[in-house]
Amino acid sequence: MGARLPGIGVLVLAAAVGPSCNGERESMPTACAAAGADLTCAPGFAGYECAGAARPDQDGDFVDGVPRGLVCTDRGPVGPSGREGYCCTSSPTPCAYDPVAICAAPTYGYRCRGSDRPEAFDPTLFCGEGLVVDGLIDYCCGPTPRSYGCSQVSGHACPTSLVGWTCHDTSLPSEEELGANQSRADFNLLVCSVPTLSPASAGTVRQYCCFTPTSLPAGGSCLADTTVPGCPPDSFGFACTGVDTPDEDYPEIRCSAGSRGTNPQGYAATLYCCLYQGAGDGG
Repeated sequence: MGARLPGIGVLVLAAAVGPSCNGERESMPTACAAAGADLTCAPGFAGYECAGAARPDQDGDFVDGVPRGLVCTDRGPVGPSGREGYCCTSSPTPCAYDPVAICAAPTYGYRCRGSDRPEAFDPTLFCGEGLVVDGLIDYCCGPTPRSYGCSQVSGHACPTSLVGWTCHDTSLPSEEELGANQSRADFNLLVCSVPTLSPASAGTVRQYCCFTPTSLPAGGSCLADTTVPGCPPDSFGFACTGVDTPDEDYPEIRCSAGSRGTNPQGYAATLYCCLYQGAGDGG
């Protein structure tokens, strides 16, 4: 996800719907109101209509570093007014809407704490793989399931211990695609090579070699980045926002000297091109 206030910070926004710290009920954004009969939400969820870019969950905040806010599904324009409709949790959750997340439309961002994804609070929402940032997990979510563009394959020649994946267009391999338990993908991130292009696909099909590392060590900041400039196909690109290096975080990896740049989320980072040297591959 994209650039945001440094660290966890505090979103300087109005308070979310629901009880405040002093027990009083706090107001909604003035551009939002309770929905009428044109919007039906599931039992236990509250419906709202908002004007312009306002959202019922836009007032999420952080209490002692813990996200707190509503989780909402955008239901699109409702009624003759054409105001945007939302179905939201009836009380705050340990997730907060992230107004500066870089999520492709029609998705939008949340920051959460713990293993519960936003869908755990709003099952009508669909979220992609989470990204761990500053001890919290960032998600891009939307009202419809995203289409998976990758699948495991055995045809692409990968070194021993690496698994081949074929992806269409800009999709990236993810453990989220291996089963219904999406939460494991938030902590078990695949590490994948810079892709090679399938010659028969006119550049729309990319082939990756991937491995699932052990958990990133505490304090580790290096994450795989298949777009690091200058990394050749079948090598591994990494972006590190801290002082650690990829070979410190991933024992299977051996890297060149780093160069300054930014990671896919827009943070300043040191970029590396690396080779896989796991067991059975000369490591």
